Amino acid sequence: MPGINDVEIRPSNITGGGNGVFAKKAFAPGDAIFSLARPFIAELDHHRLEDTCAWCCSRAAIDPHERENSRKMGLPAGFIELKACTGCKKIKYCSKACQSKAWKLEHKHECKVLAVPTRPLLPHGVRATLKLLRRLQAGDPAVKEILRFDSKFDDVRKTDPQTYDDYSTLAYGAWKYADEPSKASLDVARHLFFAVNCNALTLSTPLDDVSLGIGFDPLICTVNHSCDPNAFFLFNQPCTVLRASRAVAKGEEIFMRYRDITNPFTVRQAELKGSYYFDCTCSKCAKGASSREDAFAQPIENLSPEWCRRVDDLITKQDASKSDLSMFQVGSNSSQAERRMAALQAEAFKPWHAMSTIKHEFHGSEPGTQISDLKAALHICLESGMWSLTRQPVPHLLRALFAAYTAAGDVERALHIGLKRHFVVKPVTAPQPFWYENLVDAWALTNVATTYSNPRNQGDAERLARKGCDTRMLFLGLLMEVWENMPKAYGRESPFGGVVTRVWKTCVGDFEEPPQVLKDQVRAAWPKLRTYAEGIDVLRI
Repeated sequence: MPGINDVEIRPSNITGGGNGVFAKKAFAPGDAIFSLARPFIAELDHHRLEDTCAWCCSRAAIDPHERENSRKMGLPAGFIELKACTGCKKIKYCSKACQSKAWKLEHKHECKVLAVPTRPLLPHGVRATLKLLRRLQAGDPAVKEILRFDSKFDDVRKTDPQTYDDYSTLAYGAWKYADEPSKASLDVARHLFFAVNCNALTLSTPLDDVSLGIGFDPLICTVNHSCDPNAFFLFNQPCTVLRASRAVAKGEEIFMRYRDITNPFTVRQAELKGSYYFDCTCSKCAKGASSREDAFAQPIENLSPEWCRRVDDLITKQDASKSDLSMFQVGSNSSQAERRMAALQAEAFKPWHAMSTIKHEFHGSEPGTQISDLKAALHICLESGMWSLTRQPVPHLLRALFAAYTAAGDVERALHIGLKRHFVVKPVTAPQPFWYENLVDAWALTNVATTYSNPRNQGDAERLARKGCDTRMLFLGLLMEVWENMPKAYGRESPFGGVVTRVWKTCVGDFEEPPQVLKDQVRAAWPKLRTYAEGIDVLRI
């Protein structure tokens, strides 16, 4: 696997970027730039400690509701069995090998702290800092690499005093839990806590697109952000891979995205400032709000009189609650039309923003509540006439609706939302076929399509086929897409790739390339499926 010898760390080309990672050789699109066996830090979210191995991050679905819905839809329902540490009884592992690796490197530093029965689960930032402090006390030189990262003390204090106070308190707690190590002062503990939390990446599993926790690695987290990246980060449970999303020249700085780059300019800026405490000055952001992502479906002055009245009422409510709409600002926010669109955009983004900032509470709510909120926001966007299907937050809302319908076991609605996204939205918002989210989304739709192969769903499959939606051809076509693009994304040797390979061999056979007869069948069916998808009215689903 590619290692760190193909890249080098040196001062970034971007102002205020600190160090950056540069290519020591040319990379083609899809090439692995480097791969690491595991992030230096991988800490699970609280609700993942019950169903995820704390070392390799393999996940098993243990919730009865989740298992039942997975069974009904033919989705993965967990591939592993977890056993809790006999000491703390709070951290779980999928095997003795994982438990042994974890104990030697990190768990021995936290086990007794977590074992106290009356002690609540510690936040992942506290667990990470506790282990780092004790590793530093034990003489581990690797921890010192984190001390070169900007702690963002001043930036957090100025922009978010409450978070600064919270982080400082949590860092103090980690230092106390680490028994006030002699080789690491409280200032060191604060630096470690702030550096990790202000540079951490989100770890997730592609098989069911579930957030697992946070990851931090001195090399990966040195890669700077751009809203026009040339690389993307993958988590292969526990391997981490950075791949080129386009051609990268020798000597070129490597950039990946920290937040969703399909959002409008002001939303991207606010997200990055709020999570990473910097103003993005990448080539895309240097153009301001002039990219495709900022364009509305029609001039904002064309908002209908009826919608103007509705939005004016909304503005009154937002003013009364002193809502901060700065991240949804449109233009200079000086004209009445601009103020109306800022208010409307804030309301449309509300469900997605809730998922981003309070993600566990939102995802933990009942699917029916999620669907109601998502559909209300979708109606705002499309009935106002100001949004196309490819302008955010519409793609966000459709993705969340697909997940919510899937979780609720509503196969047909999930299918139709998935079709609209795959054939109409994704070619515009994510045209690169091996972009990792494309594979995740295509696989999820494949799992929905395959439910129609069940004999009890034969009548529904025939009804859809008469209308132009051949679910068998949809399944095979999507499987081909995922199979062919997997080597340039997660890789066939990854956990995700292994599942796809097993399905491929079961359904297609032991072929590296799809048989020509299969290609011809899919090629013949695809225009009909695209036409069917184009005719779907997402507001009537």
